[in-house]
Amino acid sequence: MKATWRLGLLAACGALAIGGPMRPDKARLLGWAWLAHALALGLHVADEAAHDFLALYNPIARAAQARLGLPFPPAFTFPVWLGGLVFGVAALLACTPLAFARRRWIAWIGVVLGIMMVANGGSHIVGSIVMHRWLPGTWSAPVLVVCAVVLVYASATVVRRGHGEAPEPAPDGLRETV
Repeated sequence: MKATWRLGLLAACGALAIGGPMRPDKARLLGWAWLAHALALGLHVADEAAHDFLALYNPIARAAQARLGLPFPPAFTFPVWLGGLVFGVAALLACTPLAFARRRWIAWIGVVLGIMMVANGGSHIVGSIVMHRWLPGTWSAPVLVVCAVVLVYASATVVRRGHGEAPEPAPDGLRETV
């Protein structure tokens, strides 16, 4: 039963990323993809927080610090970690109008962020397979990966075409009424 709502959430995120039951014109795809990605990242943060991600991450970070002799990767307290991620998700949501406006610089950020989130979600999934247990964040990782892939696609489309170009004409001479 638990897997059912997760699959539904994955489908909903995918539907939101491509515009729900009606496909948006390509000019709006980046905005919808950005919004879906920000919501998926918020879900992923909640999943990690609910399943004690820092209990897994901090010992690994401290071992890496000792081995490398560097202060990186950082170890976090829960309030600092959660506060930073909530701020990040809020910043992404605040940038959604810029994505709908197809700003080229936000599209470049979308490409980089999307690739990072594919790696993040993929590491949760692969880590769970390798460690033979569910790692914190694994339940939401597929949603994050799907939304990140759509974000990379939409962002790359804007980067290739640039900002301000006219959208492609509607098929069969149909025009959108606003």
